[in-house]
Amino acid sequence: MVRALRMGCLCAAFLALSACGLGAVETTPDVFVDDVDFDPPGPTARSAPNVTLAANGKATCTWVGDGAVYAERYIPGHGWVPSRQISDDVGAAERPQAATDGDGDAVVVWERDGVIVGAEFEVGDGWQPPVVISDPQEPTAVDAQIAMNEQGDGVVVWEQDGEVVVRPHNAQGWLPPVTLDTAPAVDAGDPEVAIARTGDVVVVWERSDGTIAARRYDESEAQWDAVVGFGSGANPDVGVDDEGDAVVAFEHDGEILVSEYVADVAWVPPAIVPRPVGTDVLPAHTPDVAVAPGGNGVVSFCVGPPEAGEVFVASVTPTGGTDEAVSIAPAVPSCGPPLAAVDDEGNAVVIFQDTNEVVHAVPHDALDAWAEPIAIGEGREPSLAGNGQGDAVTVYVTERGIAGRVLEDLETIPAAVIGVAVAGGGAVTSDPPVLFCAGGLCEQAFAEGVRFELTAAPYAGHRFSHWVGVGGDPTRPTISFVAGSDQAIEAHFVPAP
Repeated sequence: MVRALRMGCLCAAFLALSACGLGAVETTPDVFVDDVDFDPPGPTARSAPNVTLAANGKATCTWVGDGAVYAERYIPGHGWVPSRQISDDVGAAERPQAATDGDGDAVVVWERDGVIVGAEFEVGDGWQPPVVISDPQEPTAVDAQIAMNEQGDGVVVWEQDGEVVVRPHNAQGWLPPVTLDTAPAVDAGDPEVAIARTGDVVVVWERSDGTIAARRYDESEAQWDAVVGFGSGANPDVGVDDEGDAVVAFEHDGEILVSEYVADVAWVPPAIVPRPVGTDVLPAHTPDVAVAPGGNGVVSFCVGPPEAGEVFVASVTPTGGTDEAVSIAPAVPSCGPPLAAVDDEGNAVVIFQDTNEVVHAVPHDALDAWAEPIAIGEGREPSLAGNGQGDAVTVYVTERGIAGRVLEDLETIPAAVIGVAVAGGGAVTSDPPVLFCAGGLCEQAFAEGVRFELTAAPYAGHRFSHWVGVGGDPTRPTISFVAGSDQAIEAHFVPAP
């Protein structure tokens, strides 16, 4: 990635630059913790991390290691506690999903050889033995998703034999399952679910005829509304606020469409998320919906091909419509796809993985613009969860295992901006691979604590001479850092003798 160094303000939302150089980082401390490899060392292959965050700041992270499901807890003030296996040793587990109530009690569900299995965590009692929650006589269940509100009311959805099945969960345990879509000629799949503080539930899914459908459970009436069709589309997602107002987003003919539901009123017909002129000719895909308890929301999505797309974000509320989308990482080839979290003040953060398997964060202050992308570490398969109160946590797979970072303030991420000036015939690259500077001035923001290297590579007929602005031996072509404060660095190349 090449980015021109602007020696003015990069973004007042999270740092300040001096008029003629890099100044001190002006941020709230401890927004991102250092990378934490919080599963035990060893050869276990890890994948499919998923994380959930309670209103009190307690997080539950789950992932797959060698066919088993593991879980780890984050306790504010104490950090990550040791992980443990929560699945049994029967079959191979896949795609765990986690949800939590306001106190930190959690439920994790996963697929295992065509059945859906769930395990509960109770504060004070720990993890309970896993139980099969789908019909074991019909081992065709896939694509399980789970949602839970602060009161502990939860709901799991999955696809089974072309139908969407819902199974509620509350303090008394698992309730009987309900089949939502029974259209005989049309299969249903890829369900997504959200639940409000009121207990209202919205489920959205794809149909085999290429259309999107949704169904809503009205807690006050104790019944499911009729199925609602949104027309043709793919990859739907849904979010709800505390009152049961909902936002649904999905792909349609290269556009992202959004429909809102106003509680006790009706669904609004889907409308295209507007984009700036020139970007609206490129295909948009993989939307993600995040809605805070108070109703603030964002829809993030990719525009362009997956190997070289851009991340776009639009603000949305169930009762106020959708703003024009903006590109928040135009110089970073992505898309991962992007994931968003938003709080009740309108502050937000988007996490995504670029094509070089580097995870980036883009914070947003409700009173300012989106900040520049910040590299938070090499990794893949990121997951993100927010609690609507300004906290969020992201986890992702690294070469060492699963890494996690906790955000205690969405709009402000402590970061060090590294400015590189190249003089002479050569270029400077970084590891993680987020910076390539081939002459002139370049810059890259790294989250505090990220370890990175800069390497000076001379062009033909030149040799590397020295660095300016680094400690240690300035003639070494590769230098290592731990991001902590802004630095201005020069790389000097001279003609070869």
